[in-house]
Amino acid sequence: MQVNGAEERTEIILQIGHPYWLVEGESAACPIAMNGLDGSPPAIHGDDPFMALSSAMKYMNEYFAAVQCGRWFFWPNGEPYAGDFPDLVPKRYEPDPRSKSGNWDVLAERALWMERDDEPGRRRIRIRIGRPYLDAKRQACCPMAIKGWLGDFGPFSGDSLYSAFVGALACFEILMMPAMPEARFFWPDGTPYEGELTDRNPERA
Repeated sequence: MQVNGAEERTEIILQIGHPYWLVEGESAACPIAMNGLDGSPPAIHGDDPFMALSSAMKYMNEYFAAVQCGRWFFWPNGEPYAGDFPDLVPKRYEPDPRSKSGNWDVLAERALWMERDDEPGRRRIRIRIGRPYLDAKRQACCPMAIKGWLGDFGPFSGDSLYSAFVGALACFEILMMPAMPEARFFWPDGTPYEGELTDRNPERA
């Protein structure tokens, strides 16, 4: 590395460590170091150790490929250095299959009856909430559905697995509020249903 105004060059050593699981089957990280530069970059994350390692390499390439004010980098033979693979194919994100029913684990289910002004009789519905997960963009998601009525909503997103799960529960509470004039909901025994937070009689579950 040569800094603007300096006659001598400083040796920089790039290091990529062993990738490791943060949460088995969900997220991984790969440590990196740039010895000779100020500061130490954080570990690079990925869905699994392979992705974390690949992303760490890409981070290194993009860091040195970018124009940096006042300093230049060179190979030991004097040739300019701009990363090992300057033409990496950008990552393409596909829709996460876990956002669709049948591809996610149901954590809890509630059976209810629904009555609508425009339908004769009552219809049986099932509220389902799934296991939260991290998608390809590291966004926390919690899948949810109301079978027999609205179907899949798509996952509820949050900044953590916990907040995504709590948000999904809150979304159900809002949907099932008695303020909805065209639909009314009932427990299996016929008692009006007004949400989990206002009525917690375990015998109605």
